[in-house]
Amino acid sequence: MIRYVITVFVIALALGGSTSLHASPPIGAVVQTWHYDPLTNHVTAQVVNVSHNLGVVVQSARYDTEKRSVIIKLLNTSRHDVTAYNYALSIDYADGTSGLEDRGRAFEVSQTDGNDLFIAGTTREENLFEFGYGKAVSRVVATVDMVAYDDGTAEVVNEAAFNRLVESRKAAAVAMEKISAIFKQALSAGNPPQAALDELLKLNEIYAAQKHDAQAVAVGSEMSMETGIELHVAIENIRSGSGTLRPDQFQEYIHHHDDRLAAMKVHSELRRIN
Repeated sequence: MIRYVITVFVIALALGGSTSLHASPPIGAVVQTWHYDPLTNHVTAQVVNVSHNLGVVVQSARYDTEKRSVIIKLLNTSRHDVTAYNYALSIDYADGTSGLEDRGRAFEVSQTDGNDLFIAGTTREENLFEFGYGKAVSRVVATVDMVAYDDGTAEVVNEAAFNRLVESRKAAAVAMEKISAIFKQALSAGNPPQAALDELLKLNEIYAAQKHDAQAVAVGSEMSMETGIELHVAIENIRSGSGTLRPDQFQEYIHHHDDRLAAMKVHSELRRIN
């Protein structure tokens, strides 16, 4: 069985400045607020009120003094697996300054190689390294404000985060369709895997020669940031050691790629339930 390369996306958008956070309404994945005391090196968690059965809560939190990071353990108490979530971080520093960051994580939506989502009833850890280039942290508050589920639904408080996720998934689908067309065209060549790899490498050179805004998503453009990611995934999967996949392995990979494409299309049309 071929083990394929899968990319998990982590999104971090630093906003900076001093901004007050309002308590968000209870949604499917809710991080408790938690506070770090630099004098005692202790982190205390405060439960956010959840008025329904869906949710993710902070099960534990600890501070790593050597790595200068806070590690929070999240529990998905909802009845659905989570395909993506976003949370806001409000950071106060000992020197009186503060900052606001918007962070998110999106998982592989195709489950042909097994379930790699935030599974219902399971836990996961987020490792938050010290902010402000070494400045002492006096207080941190984290609140999840957008969650997408495996059934194609989403609960949204942060509109910008929701739009970024949808646009990113749509751009990925466009890129994957372009790569799928290259695969299909290569099937008529004498050596389909090598022909596909050659075309992918040419497209990758064009992509590498262009400038790309790390925060921009060009939906409908084959040169979006997602194109670079999908090209890397395809190239690494077709390469096998010093050569390429065998023709039969290439056919198997095409089916795998098309399964991912179908799943990406479904999960780019999220239905809001709040």
